Amino acid sequence: MLFNELTKGIRILEVRCEAPRTVSGISCDSRTVKRGELFFALPGARTDGALFAAEALRRGAAGVVAEGPLKKIPGSKYAARVKSAS
Repeated sequence: MLFNELTKGIRILEVRCEAPRTVSGISCDSRTVKRGELFFALPGARTDGALFAAEALRRGAAGVVAEGPLKKIPGSKYAARVKSAS
């Protein structure tokens, strides 16, 4: 799927690195993310998905979309801070 179609309507506040042209899908579970998927680091009641961004990137995620500061997201792949990731 085209990245710009996937993120249409999402207000992106900050970006690190160039966005991938295409992504193979989306995931919000770092344990099951597949190579080429965009990982959405959702905040939860007990933990923040941004804590699992490194694992998602190690598993091959094309990038990370999160609500918090990008300095929490390791690596040199695409990362975007949005007002709401959910």
